[in-house]
Amino acid sequence: MTKRKRLDREGLEFYLLNLLLAYRPLLQVGGVVILIYAIATITLYPLGSMIALAVAAFLFLLRFSYTLTLYVARFGAWLGTIRR
Repeated sequence: MTKRKRLDREGLEFYLLNLLLAYRPLLQVGGVVILIYAIATITLYPLGSMIALAVAAFLFLLRFSYTLTLYVARFGAWLGTIRR
């Protein structure tokens, strides 16, 4: 990997990490809304509710875990620079 590609990826990772950290309260609100939806529809749509519970858990983990947020930012930066 060239030095320029590595710098692009690191810059994008830094930007994504700061973006995720800035929107942490919004992630928590979204997680609560999805959690309420999943609990309300668990008897009607069991598979969809389980998927919604998994998404809500992921959003809560992003809200409370810096390590997971860092890994998600790294993965997003890797996906963002995969074509270059």
